[in-house]
Amino acid sequence: MRNVCHELSVHGKNHLDVAASHNYIGSSLEAMGDNDGALANYKECLGIRLSVLGKNHPHVAFSYFNIGSLLHDIFDNDGALSNYEKALSIQLPSLGKNHPDVESTFLGIGSVLNSMGKYEDALTKYEGALAIDVSVYGKDHHSLALTLSMIGHVLVYMGDNKGALEEYEECLAIELESLGKNHPNVADTYSSIGSVLESMGDCSGALSNFEECLAIREQALGSDHSDTKSCLKRIEIVKAKLS
Repeated sequence: MRNVCHELSVHGKNHLDVAASHNYIGSSLEAMGDNDGALANYKECLGIRLSVLGKNHPHVAFSYFNIGSLLHDIFDNDGALSNYEKALSIQLPSLGKNHPDVESTFLGIGSVLNSMGKYEDALTKYEGALAIDVSVYGKDHHSLALTLSMIGHVLVYMGDNKGALEEYEECLAIELESLGKNHPNVADTYSSIGSVLESMGDCSGALSNFEECLAIREQALGSDHSDTKSCLKRIEIVKAKLS
């Protein structure tokens, strides 16, 4: 709060430096789990930016995005979607359709739609995000891995295991190249592949991928971590199916 008080005393309540302080405090409070405090500061930041910059400035879009992200985390899907859509309506004309901020907002909207069970709409947003990733970074950049994984997840929900498997395998290839074979994200992707293969009845393939996941998690997270224990449980289930 000292930051905001100082900026207020120097600049007054409608200065962009005050907005920046509110945004920083909001981010810090969100990281600490104080969602109410974070939301209040994000809204203060938004109010100042609207007053000073007008409703169509990219910094205003950024505030809407932060609010949308927080609301999604606290399961207010309608509020999250509204704020993400406001952000996107500013970003598209001001930044262009291939800007990384637009990609982030597509992913945010897709995640909310996925949470709401609107899988086809979510897939459309994820595919829009992926197109931006490819345009901006190229097809082998590590930024694509997250989007490919999210597409895989929604395809699983839609019952398209074969399509999901293709997305996960492409994600894994990028992660192995960009992150290395012992990164926790690689373990997560092995787990996703294992789950799909298990659903498809390929328990041997599932077991192989779960074991890859376990080896990484034991090294990176330790044997007592909940993710490691979860993977070990999946291995036990698949082995029981194979016996």
